[in-house]
Amino acid sequence: MPAKKSIKKTYNVLLFRNHPIVEIGVNWNKKIVAFVLFFASFSLGVFAQSLTEAQVKSVYIYNFLQNMKWPSYKTTDGYTIGFLGNETAVYDELKKMASTKKVYDLPIKIIDLNNSTANKTINMLYISESENAGIKTIVNTYTQHQILMVTNRCNDKTLVMINFVQKDGGIIQFEINKPNLIYEKLSISDKFILKGGTELDAAELYRKMETELQNLKEVALNQQLVLNKLNTDIDEKNRQLYMKEIELKRIQLGFINITDSFNRLSAEYDEKKQSLTAKELEFEQLINSITDLNAHLSAQQKKIDERNAEISKKEIQINAQNSLLERQIKQIKQHKEKDLEQTKTIQNQYYVNIIAGIIIISIIVLLSQYFRSLKKEKQTNEIILNQNKMLTDTSAQLLVAKNAAELASKAKSNFLSNMSHELRTPLHAILGYSEKLQTEENLNKQQINSLATVHNSGKHLLSLINDLLDFGQIEADKIEIASTDFKLSSVLNTVFNIVLINAQKKDLNMYFEPTSELPEYVTGDERRLKQILLNLLSNAVKYTEKGEVRFKVGYPYAGKNIFRAEIEDTGEGIKPEFLTGIFDAFVQVSSNKNYIEGTGLGLSITKKFVELMNGNISVVSVPEKGSIFAFEIPLEIIASTNELGSIGKINIIGYTGKSKSILVIDDTALNLKFLTDILEPLGFKVLTAYNSNSAIEILSENSIDLIFLDYLLPDSDGLSILKKIRTLSNHKETPIIGNTAATIYKAGQKAFIDACTDHLIKPFSNKSLFGSIEKTLNLQWKYNTDANEELNNAFNSSAEIIFPPADILKQINAYAEHGAFAKIEELVQILSSNKEFYAFCSRISKLTANFDDDGIMALTNNKTD
Repeated sequence: MPAKKSIKKTYNVLLFRNHPIVEIGVNWNKKIVAFVLFFASFSLGVFAQSLTEAQVKSVYIYNFLQNMKWPSYKTTDGYTIGFLGNETAVYDELKKMASTKKVYDLPIKIIDLNNSTANKTINMLYISESENAGIKTIVNTYTQHQILMVTNRCNDKTLVMINFVQKDGGIIQFEINKPNLIYEKLSISDKFILKGGTELDAAELYRKMETELQNLKEVALNQQLVLNKLNTDIDEKNRQLYMKEIELKRIQLGFINITDSFNRLSAEYDEKKQSLTAKELEFEQLINSITDLNAHLSAQQKKIDERNAEISKKEIQINAQNSLLERQIKQIKQHKEKDLEQTKTIQNQYYVNIIAGIIIISIIVLLSQYFRSLKKEKQTNEIILNQNKMLTDTSAQLLVAKNAAELASKAKSNFLSNMSHELRTPLHAILGYSEKLQTEENLNKQQINSLATVHNSGKHLLSLINDLLDFGQIEADKIEIASTDFKLSSVLNTVFNIVLINAQKKDLNMYFEPTSELPEYVTGDERRLKQILLNLLSNAVKYTEKGEVRFKVGYPYAGKNIFRAEIEDTGEGIKPEFLTGIFDAFVQVSSNKNYIEGTGLGLSITKKFVELMNGNISVVSVPEKGSIFAFEIPLEIIASTNELGSIGKINIIGYTGKSKSILVIDDTALNLKFLTDILEPLGFKVLTAYNSNSAIEILSENSIDLIFLDYLLPDSDGLSILKKIRTLSNHKETPIIGNTAATIYKAGQKAFIDACTDHLIKPFSNKSLFGSIEKTLNLQWKYNTDANEELNNAFNSSAEIIFPPADILKQINAYAEHGAFAKIEELVQILSSNKEFYAFCSRISKLTANFDDDGIMALTNNKTD
């Protein structure tokens, strides 16, 4: 409520059919004319009434509503008046009027905007005189939203639509600026002026604005002249500096050449000096060697002569000994013949002894084997008896182990189910609120990107939770592969941007490289494809400390629906001995001693998903060089379909038909608050209950159109509560949307889901929520399309595109050539601060989101050639 009280004044007002005519002058002629005209218009009785200033304005405002038509008057549910300022009396009178009056049989609502953000869904805005200091800001905020603005004693007539003024004698009148009303697409009655107003001189307003524009133009021209002079001076200074730099470089180059020549000559002199010294030393050594050699040769010659004399003496002795040897050899031959005959006799006796020994040994071995077999048979019987006893004990142990394993498996399933519920519940609020905030107006691009990052990171955290659940389902052979139509570029863009954040933190370059033309829509399991790509890309960034990661995708086989992706990194690589087990569960291979985050399930789950999708996956790695993970899966290419929701229907603002009431039953306060915050602004009446008793109590006393029911509650389960609800006479057929936070269902949960009208798994998106409500209640949503018209125009009107300077276009072109889409987004964010380049930035952003490097280069090349 406004803080200050307005001063009370009394006015005489003529009322005709609840339409006032305030006295506009002191002379009675004007009163009579006004009286006659209104009598002709309404043909009703006249009565006089004494009114305060606040009452006069309230009556005027009511007449404004009845004599004004808004473009949406045929579909509106009522009329809303926003109030700004400190006129408490006027505010109170408006509230009274709204409680008793209607316009075209529709209700009137008064809202106080003094401590609220701008509400652009109102029909009329009342602005007190206390707000005139900031009137320009207020007008700029609410312009082009089809809002009738009523001001008080505003001196800037170019801004007003309807302006209350006080003439001599304290009589309240109003001024009308018709061009501003027409600009807001508001239609006014021809009798409007007769109700106490005067129309402003449009020509005078135009001349005033023309004068102001001319003054601004002269100021801008003078500033441009000063700027041009400064630019000229700067260019001259830069030219002089450039010439001095060239001269300095020339002098430095000459000095470097002289230094190089001196160093080269010095090196040659030193080298030749060292060579000469070495040769002199070699010559001296050679002379000494020759002298020593001559002395050595003389000594050797003397020794040779002495040896020759000795050899001659030895030859004589040898000849004598040879004769003696010949005689001895002859005698030896004779003895050898006798020895040969004796040897033959000895050999025959030796062979006989060997055969006898072999026979004796064989008999001994056979006897030994016989006694050993008897002993072994006895031992074997004892072993068999012991093993039978052990087998009996082992069977009992196996039975105990089997029971323990079954209990462990059941405990694991319970743990996964409970963990799923506990983690998904807060994630539900994170994802829901971030999605809701993205639809808010007046967000800048950085805020939009930050919210998108929060939302995508939350979805990534959800995927990690799903990894654990998927692994449990894989072990139990319960995993299923979906087949839905989805936009391929959206999936690739999402995973690339999620991983890009971590890559930028490590100063890694990430490149997206389509190896062929990519289809717009495909059929397959969208969620599993995201998990596969996120696992492989995240691993590439995780195990790469410097360098780059390249993300290559395409359809390599002509005429076949086979999608191939390669993730190449320059990381630490994988040693050959580890490659065979790289896809095993809970395996993390890294030479880095630092902690590597993750569950160790990513590659194991990835391989299983690829195989379930009838694909294959491989890895090639060189230690210290990097790795390439590649997979191929069938993704059927389909013709383009209508996207889920047109670009003009991204923001739901309400629904048609009667107001609906919804009961939300959940034990988590955060979930209750989230659904209340989402649904109440759309016109739903939301009631909440945190347990079964409070829910039954509310349902017994109220007529509810839709029930949101969580499966896990502190005092009961969802199926039991559902059965109780169906026993209530007024809720036997009330639709129920069941909520669960688990993906592995027990028998009770399955029965609960089957009994519900519809089912949502936490965390669910706003889109899923609205889709379920629309289907369950057969609703038709209302959308806010205005926020996207400017964006559509920017995309579709190439003739209006203003291009940035050529050097920036060349930079964007170079980034596109190398697939550096993140760098392009950074440049676009800087350029978008200039409204002149808005259409260009919008077009580039759309191409970047689709990884269309050819489209970006085609657009920029047209202006750089």
